Amino acid sequence: MPPCGENLVYRAHGLVILSDAALPELKMCGDDAPPQVRIAAGPVTQGLPGRTGGGVLYDVSPGKFLLQMEGVARYLVSDGCGITIDAAPGADADSVRLFLWGSVFGALLHQRGGLPLHASAIETPKGAVLFAGGSSRGKSALAAAFHARGYRVIADEICAINPASAGAEAVPAIPRLLLWPDVIDQYGPCGPNVRPARANIGKYHVPLETGFAASPSPIHAVYLLVVNNGNEYGISTVSGLDKFARLTDLVFRWQFLSGMCDVSEHFQRVAAVARDMRMRRLERPASRSLQQTADFLEKDFMR
Repeated sequence: MPPCGENLVYRAHGLVILSDAALPELKMCGDDAPPQVRIAAGPVTQGLPGRTGGGVLYDVSPGKFLLQMEGVARYLVSDGCGITIDAAPGADADSVRLFLWGSVFGALLHQRGGLPLHASAIETPKGAVLFAGGSSRGKSALAAAFHARGYRVIADEICAINPASAGAEAVPAIPRLLLWPDVIDQYGPCGPNVRPARANIGKYHVPLETGFAASPSPIHAVYLLVVNNGNEYGISTVSGLDKFARLTDLVFRWQFLSGMCDVSEHFQRVAAVARDMRMRRLERPASRSLQQTADFLEKDFMR
């Protein structure tokens, strides 16, 4: 991400972002709101001074997060308002931004006291509907299928939750989907700017020129996606302590929290959101098509 020589203003995850390099996944922000996040190219050290925790690829300290992706970039997130990117020589720009919009922005949302969930989300007449679960459970594919039906997409991969006093809201993230080729062929919105998200990973960046949510939406329901070997769909309500536990598991990169943020405050946010959130567990037969699953879900959330 070499500097472009000017400051560009964007909006993502409900935040106004000032960047010294172009961010083609985002649309330019036309309002005069003051920037809340600054993204800049610059040197980043190989280790984080005052390290209080971390893992193989990252270090944390209070209000700081350092991610080191060999051959791509080092990223430093500071106090929920600054991201410094030190790209490796010759690094692929798409790869640099892929990690920026993933783990790096997840850490920034944690620093800001938000609640990022590993989920896709759509806007419905009832409110936001989220699809969550492990890898390859169909989160992005369902968002694409509903987008093809005329629903607006709120988020893919990371859905930031705003625990507002009047009820939790899902905040519009990035106007794109990350899809496998077979999903694009069947349901995904296609256009001239579809491109590989990163070399050698197989997924594609699909920009949403239309059909992207413009404002936060109150959460109507969260669906936990589970694949089974049966022949029929199964659906049940998740409640009580089980709902709190499942929501805790859905927090994006929850392992970043220890040593970087106040963990007790984080769990208070989870509890507040879980209290008012409707959660459903959907067991989907592996033999059923994505279209059939979308039909089943649509009937359930539109009741």
